[in-house]
Amino acid sequence: MSGGRWSENDARWFEMRLLYCDLCGRVIPKHLWQLELDGVTRTFCDPACDGLYRSYVQGAGTSPGRDPGFP
Repeated sequence: MSGGRWSENDARWFEMRLLYCDLCGRVIPKHLWQLELDGVTRTFCDPACDGLYRSYVQGAGTSPGRDPGFP
């Protein structure tokens, strides 16, 4: 997906910093895919989760019958 970039978890070997994919919840040990969506930095395990997030989560706001009070 365009607009994203690969980053590294910069934790040292003795630090325990767990990062999770914002879509699937998978633990991301070293390389993570990050991008800014709606002013928030999102972290994914790969660009495929980014695409799913954009189509399912962001696209959900356009479906008819959706409760506007639901986040």
